[in-house]
Amino acid sequence: MVATRLNLGKIRLCRNVKKDLRIYPGWKGYIRSLLDRHRKGDWGDVSDCDKEKNDFIVKVEAAHECLVSFYNIPGGGICITTEDPFETPVTTVVAF
Repeated sequence: MVATRLNLGKIRLCRNVKKDLRIYPGWKGYIRSLLDRHRKGDWGDVSDCDKEKNDFIVKVEAAHECLVSFYNIPGGGICITTEDPFETPVTTVVAF
């Protein structure tokens, strides 16, 4: 894990995440904590190869790349991606 404080840019929540946030108010803090882990370079449960790729992108501040995190949760998972993290970042949160 590379120590970082990424700029997540605009944060987009997919429809299923928005729906869950309306149903389960406690999810808001949970999603925030996962976004914070992603911002700090804790990539969660992705493969070692993906962790190494993410760390490299952060280390060299590579433009036009995509950082990917995945966090296993009961009954599914949360995927967080940040596209173009060092130019015009956009972060998307998807629940599975």
